[in-house]
Amino acid sequence: AYGIVGLVFWPRLSVGPDGLRVHTPARRAAYAWPEVDTVRLDERRRLGLSTGTLEIDARGELVVLSRWALGADPREVLAVVQSYAPPK
Repeated sequence: AYGIVGLVFWPRLSVGPDGLRVHTPARRAAYAWPEVDTVRLDERRRLGLSTGTLEIDARGELVVLSRWALGADPREVLAVVQSYAPPK
């Protein structure tokens, strides 16, 4: 079932000069850059392992994307998102 969800809802996050697009089983949304409040990395250590998620706060909604959902390291994705985001 996870494989099918991964294929149908791919890519989960698209970034461009106009903003972000999120495509998940629960949500399809496009956020223009002025609507995006923060994009941050949430890192936690558990049982000696470090895990990270990408958190997008836009329009009062919180979207949390894991490494599995992104298909890449959330740190790398954050760097790409930040390269497109206009300065605040």
